[in-house]
Amino acid sequence: DDGSTDGSAKMHAEYAARDPRLRHLSSAHGGAGAARNRGLDEAGGEYLLFCDADDWLDRGALGALYRMAKASSSDVALTGMRYFDDATRDEYRVWTVNRKTLGLPRTFAPDLLGERLFTALRAQMGGRLFRRAFVRDLGIRFQEQPRVNDLAFVATALALAERISVDTPSSCPQTISP
Repeated sequence: DDGSTDGSAKMHAEYAARDPRLRHLSSAHGGAGAARNRGLDEAGGEYLLFCDADDWLDRGALGALYRMAKASSSDVALTGMRYFDDATRDEYRVWTVNRKTLGLPRTFAPDLLGERLFTALRAQMGGRLFRRAFVRDLGIRFQEQPRVNDLAFVATALALAERISVDTPSSCPQTISP
């Protein structure tokens, strides 16, 4: 909780009280980058997933991403993303990583895409799992700035990963970001 004033801190604390796998961390407002870096420092799991306040996952999405990442020993695992267009407020648009169109196997090294790495995979946070030891060992951190504080983190992780796994929504439930 990054100093929220909307009651979400109470909701987080209630979830943490019911589930021993969760811990509620609270701090004064420092921005998403600072909050994510604190999460990195406190995390104890094998993989990291970052969700903003307007993100959520379909039932089964996290398990499917984890199984894919674990089976392939991937540093980064990702799937397609659906989102609500806030400007028009009337439709879901689908952006899907289509590995078949790109000619990609399910798991690959970033060099396989060459200069297409960032245009094909987009350096956005939604729908991505990061292996915690990989992030920790490379010292990848979020920029502590008001906007777009995840771009450098994701781009660095994609560029330095030994293995990236990509799946399409047909076999891995989608991340939804309204």
